[in-house]
Amino acid sequence: MTTDATLSELLETLISEGRLAVAAWPMELGTPEDLGLLTRGDSIFLRPNAELLSPSHIHTSLSKRAARWLSSLEVLRVIGSTNDRLMLLAETESVDGVVCIAELQTKGRGRRGRTWFSPFAGSLALSLGVALDRAVHDLGGLSLVVGLAVLDCLRDLGVADLALKWPNDIFLGGRKLGGILVELKSQPGASAARVEAVIGIGLNVDVPATVRGAIDQAVTDLVAEGYVVSRNVLAGRLVSSLVDYVKKFERVGFAPMCDLFNDHHLLHRRTCEIAQGEGVVVGRVAGVTEVGEILLETDSGTLAFAAGEVSLRRQD
Repeated sequence: MTTDATLSELLETLISEGRLAVAAWPMELGTPEDLGLLTRGDSIFLRPNAELLSPSHIHTSLSKRAARWLSSLEVLRVIGSTNDRLMLLAETESVDGVVCIAELQTKGRGRRGRTWFSPFAGSLALSLGVALDRAVHDLGGLSLVVGLAVLDCLRDLGVADLALKWPNDIFLGGRKLGGILVELKSQPGASAARVEAVIGIGLNVDVPATVRGAIDQAVTDLVAEGYVVSRNVLAGRLVSSLVDYVKKFERVGFAPMCDLFNDHHLLHRRTCEIAQGEGVVVGRVAGVTEVGEILLETDSGTLAFAAGEVSLRRQD
């Protein structure tokens, strides 16, 4: 039996019985606390405020447009990666209208292969598949559009002090709240102007302080910042916002949203450095282009960088 299958069985027992003996926990899974669970004495418990995801509850928070678009909603206890699941599915069939959400990701991925950890019932790990009538070379701004959709959703739920960091990070109160990973797949026999995108989003909702402290960057979550938001409502509203923004992007591209992204960009007009391979370019962020590149004003002039090539860091 795989590690994820073992973990899934243990979590099902924990959920159904309300507790699990510490002695029944295999050491190779790490500690229960590492996964966002609570240990008292010889027993393991869910945290008292943990809200489990429910497909029926998520459905009630979908907009009419998103409900019509949705073809499949899957909620899993444990998975390696929701993006991997949809990308594998895309090998044999369309993933347009497919949403996969996990209570716990064990192999979640961020941009450029970085690990994205999702503790049990403490975050939102969601992947959405959508077919776009656009060529691959015309999708450069998609991750930025997804960021705008996430911000719009969170602001509608009352969350303030939000910002985006090019090309795929969501910030709250100056610390990282979540990330975006967009992967593309062309269906065999499909038109070159039709591409399927798997859009992965990870948002910290209520991550234990011990787990946050083990992450190698300044992160936060909604509860830590004083926002109590239902994960089921958040999931439904987020899918709805994504459908609206991505379908708009399909119609008009990223150009009409450039200024909006700049307005919400954490590093706009800041002095930053671009790490590209072993080299570093320093300059002032001048905005983003109509294809989602970042513009940097340098001593050598204004340079444009695509997201797949570089890493952007604030210098001042």
